[in-house]
Amino acid sequence: MILRRIEGFHWAVAALLVGVSLLLAGCAGPRRVSDKDIEVVSIGQVLKLLEGQQAEPDERKLLLIDARSTQSYAAGHLPGAENLRLPDINPERKRDERIDSFDRIVVYADNPGSASARALVKRMLSMRYDDVRLFPGGYDQWVKAGLDVETGSAEGTAP
Repeated sequence: MILRRIEGFHWAVAALLVGVSLLLAGCAGPRRVSDKDIEVVSIGQVLKLLEGQQAEPDERKLLLIDARSTQSYAAGHLPGAENLRLPDINPERKRDERIDSFDRIVVYADNPGSASARALVKRMLSMRYDDVRLFPGGYDQWVKAGLDVETGSAEGTAP
């Protein structure tokens, strides 16, 4: 009788340990992200964040990520933006410490119909990057507003 209680106790402890292990493993690995998890920023908010970064260029306050093709990026992009695309952020690898060092990350593409920026935001959120937002108006809205853009290749640049 006592032996059966001990065996039952061991099974209960083992089951509890397995449950806690699975819970902790779920917290550390990729998480499920849906469109509902994406927070968006307006063009005004991007401007404000960009001004803050330009006021203190040595601080890593804002990382603008252009999720478009390298050709589109080279033709024109938001000031200071880096060109990163979905394959550049791989959930099977460790998070990039350079990206992690920024306080805020804003991802954009051409316009609200561009899936590349939304997909990149979801991937980054699933990898638990902090404070990643989507600028849905993207490059098209920026240019329509008459704001400055930069041109040139992203080769040799790093976040």
